Amino acid sequence: MAHSAGSIVRNTVWYTGAVVGQKVISFGYFWLLSSRLAPETLGVYLGVLSVVSLAAVGTDLGLLPLLTREAAKHEEEAVPLARTALAIKLPLVALTGIVLWVVMMVRGESLVLELLVPASFILLFDAVSSVFYALFRARQMVWIEAWSLIVFQTTTLVLGTTALVATGNPVMLMAALSAASCVNMLFLFSMGARHLGKIVRPDFNPARARHLLRLMPAFAFSNVFQKVYNVADSVLLLFLSTPRELGTYHVGIYAVPAKVTTALQTLVPGAFATAIYPSMSNYAVHARERLAVLFERSFAYLLMLVLPMSAGLFLLTDQILATIWPQYGDARLPFLIMSAALPVVFLAYPTGSLLNAIGMEKRNSVHRGITTAVNVGVNIALIPRFGVTGAALAFMASNVLLFGLDFTATAGYLGQSLRALPGMVGRILLAAAVMSAAVWLTRASLPLPASVLLGFLVYGACLLATRVLTPAEVRVFLNTIRRRGPETL
Repeated sequence: MAHSAGSIVRNTVWYTGAVVGQKVISFGYFWLLSSRLAPETLGVYLGVLSVVSLAAVGTDLGLLPLLTREAAKHEEEAVPLARTALAIKLPLVALTGIVLWVVMMVRGESLVLELLVPASFILLFDAVSSVFYALFRARQMVWIEAWSLIVFQTTTLVLGTTALVATGNPVMLMAALSAASCVNMLFLFSMGARHLGKIVRPDFNPARARHLLRLMPAFAFSNVFQKVYNVADSVLLLFLSTPRELGTYHVGIYAVPAKVTTALQTLVPGAFATAIYPSMSNYAVHARERLAVLFERSFAYLLMLVLPMSAGLFLLTDQILATIWPQYGDARLPFLIMSAALPVVFLAYPTGSLLNAIGMEKRNSVHRGITTAVNVGVNIALIPRFGVTGAALAFMASNVLLFGLDFTATAGYLGQSLRALPGMVGRILLAAAVMSAAVWLTRASLPLPASVLLGFLVYGACLLATRVLTPAEVRVFLNTIRRRGPETL
């Protein structure tokens, strides 16, 4: 399938829409669980899920982004590579499962072990599903992954609600989640057979296996660093808060800004990176001049999206907390800090994607390893003294560092190809400044929804006035989503 601006836009919209739908269904399901189960029961259920999620690193070891890149670069080899990747994954699933059971048996809790039985199958189903995700992303068929998200979450809601109402047994809830993972895997298998024209089955090819295994370590380290980075702040808050009994309270307070920033990352740059990474990998081999244009536009568009989000959250923090989380007033300062950090969080996605696409995955992993170490170190230094605010400062410091490392490497590779980027960034910053002034001056006299709408209108008008966007580009965007837009970049 051709890699083009039109396909990238459609994939981003499809994937973002699916993630939004998935998040809505997921939140509704979580509310049902939390309202029906006792806190300790819910805690055991979610605790086992968290352990299994962390253990899933061992079943992938970076194969998802690696296979996505290689399949996009060598389209004729995509399915054979996927078959070999699947043959590598199955022993990894078995080994990971054994280690997981040995670790969890040390606890000796019967309910934990009962939950681990269906949870272990989730490792297998998700490992197989990830191979199909890589293939579909490489071929710009992200719409299949979008449907997969909805299929999985809807199946989870139906089966899980049935198990909850009928039994209230967390083991049955875990079985329902495992069944939903199986349904999702079968859905992806059927879509693969239909749209790829070939059956993706395990097939160990020594030459292809050597090729994948040689490249896996860099991607594996990056994956592990990302997992540790994602959970370090909450875990360290729990154990390092002083006095110790404040740990759980601090984790709860921190969850408010953390949930907001995580959701925005998933919905916008995460979806964007999913769509642009295969094309970057393709352009790195076949059209380097188009790679620079794609990166420049991706960077500018993400900056255009994140600045109003960051400024809006920062300026309206008090109204947001008072309206949505009135009992979380202590989250104000960390909310402000993490809102201000959002731009560098977003912009690290296209830089990281580019480094992987051009074969600099080892440097990409080093950057994330350094960032993880700094994040853990700053958390350890600041949490005992500043609590939640210390964790928020660690979040900002580590993300600024990551973006700085990534962008330095990216600019060094693309060089003069980025000459148009500073002017575009300057105009976007000007539009955001005007929007921020309008929101700041009217925030006291307008309700929260009206402030958000005003900021949106002012920002859009400024983008058009500074020609960051033109009416023609808006029409192209809308037509592309409807599959009538031009396919050239």
